[in-house]
Amino acid sequence: MFKETVAIPDTRYAHFDIAAKVATIEIEGLDTGLRFDDIKDVFESHRSFSPTSAVANRIRAALDLLHNAFKDNGAGVCLPRLPNTYEASLCQSAITHSRARAE
Repeated sequence: MFKETVAIPDTRYAHFDIAAKVATIEIEGLDTGLRFDDIKDVFESHRSFSPTSAVANRIRAALDLLHNAFKDNGAGVCLPRLPNTYEASLCQSAITHSRARAE
């Protein structure tokens, strides 16, 4: 569903980058660092992360909300009209901020 909803090509691991940053924000909060070393530390400290955990359910709910909002529109959550750096940031912001609406 993520690949259907996000209209950013998966070049240079863009989808993984967005998903990793969304997960890091959900686990650590908005004030967390999003550089490689920060994300690596979070992933290593949460090796036993469960796909049925509260964090996973919040991320899934946000993605479901966005998928349902954009699926019939023909456009994805993030439109690829900006330089890659900006489109990925906007995309992860949309996912992270939509979580509040999903709750």
